[in-house]
Amino acid sequence: MDMLSTKLDFIVQLLWEAGISNWVISPGSRNAPLVASFIKHGKFQLISSPDERSGAFMALGMSQINQYPAGFICTSGSAVVNTFPAVVEAYYQRIPLLILSADRPEELIDQWDGQTLRQPGIFGEYVRSNWHCNPRNESTEQIAKGIYDCLKEAFVNIPSATHLNIALSEPIYEGIDAPFAFSDAIPPFVFKPSQPNKVDLIAVKQFIESSFTKDESVPDSTLPIDQKHMVEESSESIKYPRIAVLIGQNPPSLLLKSVLIELQHYVPIFADVCSSQTQVGLISWDWGMLKREIPNYLEPELLISVGTATISKPLKQFLKKSKPKHIHIGLYDEVGDPFETQPQHWKVNESDFLQAVLEIISTFDTSAEVEENSNWVEDSLIPAFQKSNNSNSIKKYLTDWEVYIQSQSLVSHDLPHPFASELQFMQKLFQSVQENCIIHLGNSMSVRYGSWSGQTKAQVYSNRGVSGIDGCLSTAVGAAIASPEKHHVVVLGDVSTIYDSNALWTDLPSNLTIVVFNNGGGRIFDWIEGPNKLQELRTFIHTPRHFEMEYLCKLYSVKHFKYSINQLDEILNGILENSDKLQEKSDHSHPNLDEQSSPKTVRFFELISE
Repeated sequence: MDMLSTKLDFIVQLLWEAGISNWVISPGSRNAPLVASFIKHGKFQLISSPDERSGAFMALGMSQINQYPAGFICTSGSAVVNTFPAVVEAYYQRIPLLILSADRPEELIDQWDGQTLRQPGIFGEYVRSNWHCNPRNESTEQIAKGIYDCLKEAFVNIPSATHLNIALSEPIYEGIDAPFAFSDAIPPFVFKPSQPNKVDLIAVKQFIESSFTKDESVPDSTLPIDQKHMVEESSESIKYPRIAVLIGQNPPSLLLKSVLIELQHYVPIFADVCSSQTQVGLISWDWGMLKREIPNYLEPELLISVGTATISKPLKQFLKKSKPKHIHIGLYDEVGDPFETQPQHWKVNESDFLQAVLEIISTFDTSAEVEENSNWVEDSLIPAFQKSNNSNSIKKYLTDWEVYIQSQSLVSHDLPHPFASELQFMQKLFQSVQENCIIHLGNSMSVRYGSWSGQTKAQVYSNRGVSGIDGCLSTAVGAAIASPEKHHVVVLGDVSTIYDSNALWTDLPSNLTIVVFNNGGGRIFDWIEGPNKLQELRTFIHTPRHFEMEYLCKLYSVKHFKYSINQLDEILNGILENSDKLQEKSDHSHPNLDEQSSPKTVRFFELISE
């Protein structure tokens, strides 16, 4: 019979074959034999994090950047439970993440033995797949099939967390000091995700022509079923001149960006701050809608949405009121209804669909030149579009939105303390950074400042799956480790920083800069009107405290700077200088923790009064 270490080596080799090379590890005795196999393999990137909650979020940040699973390893018992916040964030943000937990043998569960609980299936429906085994009782063939089937489920379907639970029976340290037992029987990891049908522009053109003759039928022989949905919905777009496009939280896509760059000349595009498309669409649209009535003539008749959540409360309220016809585009079956519009889901590639919409809408523009060698827009089609008045109405709807947003009279200086100065900083940060920078925004006020700050060349991330403050800093640390060629700037409030301060309990990457709004508590509850109606709530909801970030930085040996509001330009200059010098840095020294503070309220109240 193989030693336990040989079986564990086999599991580790399977994970390497699956391409899961980045791992965060929390300490423990039960998982030590597993960790030993990872170390002896010699090719994995291994990061230490003593705090399981923080470590799981670090792995989430790695997965978020790479859009490929990173792994987290922990021991048995409550250690597994501590990863739950990262698991649910991965579920709702649709990020692939692998949790590898060590476990006690099955016969010890519920027998009053230490560090034991019911770990198999512990995450319930918040993981897409899970697998449990005791390597001593499984053949290598069974282990390979179990792990690969579990991983394939996560790869093929909606990205989410996956849980592998490995029960280790005594003696668990058997063969731990033996050389790694590389196996020649490792099967290749191969999966074939389903491919969406491509859009047939000829079929789209045929349907458009038929729509002008009031014939809305398309012969069944001309299109696959998925493409029929595509064509039918594209034709519906012709009937609705007031078309709006919303891009919710979404992973980066250069193909989608290229389509949106063209589409933004025809229809209003609302790109959420976490949409990965902050360089396109209406500029500062969320700020333009803040604290204002939105006129009825701006109500869309057709809303096309991509991605998941959007942060803008004014937009949510506006769409709930206007109730447009709503089409959601995406390959995944689960579709939310945040605007109470009962969206129709079209399971096609988002870029292909919007490209088809672009082709249709662009022909409404009578000033547009049609290429002579066009293989689908024929001369006979153009006059029909020219006879319609859709060109003016479509362009006018976009112009109306641009005029409305630009007429916003509210400026950042009009906001109460401390929001005005914090927003000014965020606006300057968004304007100053370049494409080699990635911005991570904490929840509560930080991400809202980002949403009000307009376009930026940087990629922007925030944990808006569940939108909790736990793990915001840890996620940024993991992301910075996973992409050392980028400069990562994370902007947080003081409560979020303290709550997730164990993110600093690791070997921090030098390409990370941390900016803390130290304003004496959870100030979002000053922005929300309700909590302030009862002053006695303040102690329990705002949790006002005076934090000296200098001592936190000393605890973790992090280099600390302290700035007042009049030094914001110096902070930005330091951030940009770090970006410029990033290519010259190869060490993993501690980052700078830039704390904005005033002598009294540690960032804002005294800052404003200076």
